[in-house]
Amino acid sequence: MATAVLSCPPENPFITQLEARRHRRRLTTSRALVIACEDEVGLAKSPYETDVPGSLCLGTPGASVGDPELCEAVRYAVHELGVEQVVLASHSLCDHLDSEGGPTALTPAPAADGIETRVARFNRLVDAARDCVRSGVGRLEDDLHAAGVDVPVFGMVRAVESGVYFAYDPERDEFEALL
Repeated sequence: MATAVLSCPPENPFITQLEARRHRRRLTTSRALVIACEDEVGLAKSPYETDVPGSLCLGTPGASVGDPELCEAVRYAVHELGVEQVVLASHSLCDHLDSEGGPTALTPAPAADGIETRVARFNRLVDAARDCVRSGVGRLEDDLHAAGVDVPVFGMVRAVESGVYFAYDPERDEFEALL
């Protein structure tokens, strides 16, 4: 049995992951690179791979958008895999910090909470995910531009509780529900 040889530097775990996903899905090129937390990518089939056809997902557990290895992986995806756009994705249960500085994902809502409390919590979680994506898109665009990579960067937030996706358009600085 022949062994596949990866054409990437093994010291970058993001590039290694991209190549493994590309080989597993038998993709020769990919239109979009979706950067998401490990929670989403670790699933048997990522919702982003389903909802963004022809995409490759990159799980980034514990990494920040400013990570040089992440920027290198995006540059690799653009130049070697033909990626034409980057989507920075988050979800309402991601382990980001809410606007009050407390963790949002790992604290389940008490069962005794009324509907108004649950709706307010849901809205706060979605807003925190939007804030995370908004700032991340801007930072990633700046880092890629500085590295000489010209690729559009968009954002996406999945409201886990409702199943609604919100697309972020950085040019208009607006989120729009995708129904």
